[in-house]
Amino acid sequence: MSNLHHKYRLQALCIIVLTFTLFACDDTTTTRQDTPIPKEDIHMSGIPLPNDNGQSSAPSIATKRAAPPDVPSLKFEGMTYLLTTKTNEELTSSSTTLNALDQQQTLSWSLELYKIAFDPLIETDVQEIYPASMEVDEVQRRLTITDEQSNKYVVDLDTHSLITD
Repeated sequence: MSNLHHKYRLQALCIIVLTFTLFACDDTTTTRQDTPIPKEDIHMSGIPLPNDNGQSSAPSIATKRAAPPDVPSLKFEGMTYLLTTKTNEELTSSSTTLNALDQQQTLSWSLELYKIAFDPLIETDVQEIYPASMEVDEVQRRLTITDEQSNKYVVDLDTHSLITD
């Protein structure tokens, strides 16, 4: 038998052994149907455990952080203002932008409110900061956007620029 075939057979054997190890139960975890094993007594093996509703309790990627707040678009003087947060393809940064749409729903102007550079040693989803609210001051013609960390971004609707205090 060639070395290559021997290597593949060894890899297949390792996969079988690992699979058996993952799914094997010892006598301490087997029980009668009417005697449930407390979840804290089961060692995590990567196999999701059912919750009280019978559904999987395994965390999904989407549950690593709370869902971003839902900030509805805002209409003022014939314009619709909406916020978008996008992460770049390399997962190195994200930016939040205010978009102003006219009555035909075409983009009239946009303004980047803030940009976040991600630390590559920390999971991206816990570094993301999303907008939490958007309010209009009709008298001063300003939009105030507040993010999840209570930072405020004030936009002058006449000059389409950020106001810094």
